[in-house]
Amino acid sequence: MSLIVSKYGGSSSTCTEDVKRKKFIAEADPRRKIIVLSAHGKLAGEDKDTDLLIKLSRNSDPSLKQKLLDKARFIYTELPRAAFNEVEQELERRLQTTGESREDAIKSWGEYACAKLTANALGFEFIDPRELFVLTPEFGNAKILESSRGLIRKRLETIKGVCVIPGFYGYTEDGLIATLSRGGSDLTGAYVAAALGAEIYENFTDSPVLTTDPKLISKNPAVIKQITYKELRDLSYSGFGIFHPEAVLPVKKEGIPIHVRSTTKFPEEGTYVMQNRLCRTDRPVVGIAFKGGYCAIDIQKDGLNEQRGVGRKLLEILDRNKLSYELMPGAIDDISIILQQNQMGDQLLNRVMGEMYGAVGDNDAEVKHRENLGILVVAGKGISQSGNIESRIHGALERAHVNDQFGSKGSTKRCIICGIYETDGPRAVQALFEEFPYLFAA
Repeated sequence: MSLIVSKYGGSSSTCTEDVKRKKFIAEADPRRKIIVLSAHGKLAGEDKDTDLLIKLSRNSDPSLKQKLLDKARFIYTELPRAAFNEVEQELERRLQTTGESREDAIKSWGEYACAKLTANALGFEFIDPRELFVLTPEFGNAKILESSRGLIRKRLETIKGVCVIPGFYGYTEDGLIATLSRGGSDLTGAYVAAALGAEIYENFTDSPVLTTDPKLISKNPAVIKQITYKELRDLSYSGFGIFHPEAVLPVKKEGIPIHVRSTTKFPEEGTYVMQNRLCRTDRPVVGIAFKGGYCAIDIQKDGLNEQRGVGRKLLEILDRNKLSYELMPGAIDDISIILQQNQMGDQLLNRVMGEMYGAVGDNDAEVKHRENLGILVVAGKGISQSGNIESRIHGALERAHVNDQFGSKGSTKRCIICGIYETDGPRAVQALFEEFPYLFAA
């Protein structure tokens, strides 16, 4: 299908000029027929719309509602006052929601309002996610059901003009609003692009993909011109906030390239994400990511390796307590389970550790907890072909006095993962950039 799906992040929706820029970009190529929007971006000194809406769902503070509506009027200065009545009424309707879907219904109003008002301002068609997305009833972390693919094709394959779709949310089979995980508008756009077989999935934000988070190093990181789906997923999973990690999967499956680009610098090219790329042998690393907020549960016991079924028992404990894990590194007679620590309070942590102690057996077992860890990811398809890359990474970290807490590289060796303490993150990234200086901007 001759089609480009364009998704805009919140930073691309903060003022009247941003609204007009979307029309200019859409009209620059007739293939740009579908726009997917996040909620309005954060203004200086304010919380994100989603965070304000979460607060509103919990305390119904009228000042929060007024702040959101005033912000919308500030952005869409050319719309008549009557144009805001519908979005205000929709917010009131969602505030009446009760039960487990209440927070999702209210916090997704930000995407609804941004899409509805943008469509009105630009004369584009607004399309309700109710017509496109059926989600599982896992509120706050819903998954897109396969039946959505048919709905998307039926509704969008014959569109004539430009349409605008709110990202981040859909509806359960029972008609309740459910949201994807935070940043899920990326996934909305990727799923639409994949379902329709789009030529390109554009992701407009404040910058292309950089070799790291600029806040972590002393000089500017370079722009990545080309990156593979797998490399981007590795980096997105571990701290690259520019792209939702799950959003790579649907477009990768269909072989649709992603073009991550700056809204304000359009038509300047950005970062192309594709199935494969040529890699210089002297530049094996494409990017470095770091993310904190992890913890480890360490299990040690003599003879643990000979104990059949212990891995299954530990995973069953996680599943029973609705916990997801990131990694499970281990050695002889010990296993560590790495988790995001915000999943657990003290009570749940102690219960899980007690269950794991019981699962591995007798008094010789030790079950310990480490907190405030971070995951450092060095990614690049050239890593598997570079014989000394691991020694260079560990040497750089050692010189920076950063101690590894755990590690993993996987069978394909396309990225190397180092567990470090959260406070060591910036120092570790700086050390690796000095080891691989081509990652800095020229």
